[in-house]
Amino acid sequence: MGRILRILTINLCDESPGKKTTLLNKWIVILSKIKGDILFLQEANSYNIEKLAAELGLKILNVDNLEGTCVLVNPTKLTIVDDNLVKVVNSRKEPIYIGNLHLDDVPSVLHHMNNVVYKSSKTIPISSSKNKILKLCAEHRLPRLKQELVKAKKYERAILAGDFNEPSHLDLHDLKVPVSNLLEKNGFIDTFWYANPNVEEEHGYTWPAGSLYAKEPGQRIDMIYTKNMKIVYSIVYDGPKTTKWISDHKMIITDVET
Repeated sequence: MGRILRILTINLCDESPGKKTTLLNKWIVILSKIKGDILFLQEANSYNIEKLAAELGLKILNVDNLEGTCVLVNPTKLTIVDDNLVKVVNSRKEPIYIGNLHLDDVPSVLHHMNNVVYKSSKTIPISSSKNKILKLCAEHRLPRLKQELVKAKKYERAILAGDFNEPSHLDLHDLKVPVSNLLEKNGFIDTFWYANPNVEEEHGYTWPAGSLYAKEPGQRIDMIYTKNMKIVYSIVYDGPKTTKWISDHKMIITDVET
């Protein structure tokens, strides 16, 4: 049996009310309990990532200040090869490619499907046709995704995760949204869907969480995709019911066997 790696992805939410030092300490408590081995973080710019990594006993694999993302890894299980590659300690297998994504939030497919205006940096007319929305999804998100897929293609095993800002076609009764379709065509498996094929749709929703956008359409936009890895377990997580969650996104946790 191979070694189990725990992967998680969470958008830390730059808009969360409160001092960032206080919020960081809360994230340290949350993440210490989960004990992840590969942490994909988005909207991390406002947080002291060096302190977060040190407190968790993790190493920084990469930081992208432009996209506001970073990846942390557990050095007791993973050796860093370069900014996007890790090797499992004491394993002869090839490195694993690691790609963190935070894709454009415009347009919001679920808002248009529910006839709700999505307010962001750019507002798309609610009267736009389905084909127009899908075209904009491709134009705004696929160029960045394709960059990652070109790099990942060189390696047998890969993990791509993050805030995709677009639901999967698996959740939308095969509506041809571009991001999940392209990932599927390139051999990537949606770990939550794979581990929970019969889950009720709303139980997979990752956004919104908390109170910031409570009235917005629920959707699953945070995902972990793997290629050529055995998926053991995957859940959507937003802490104990007695604890106030501090992001507008829920967390995805996935265990894989290497």
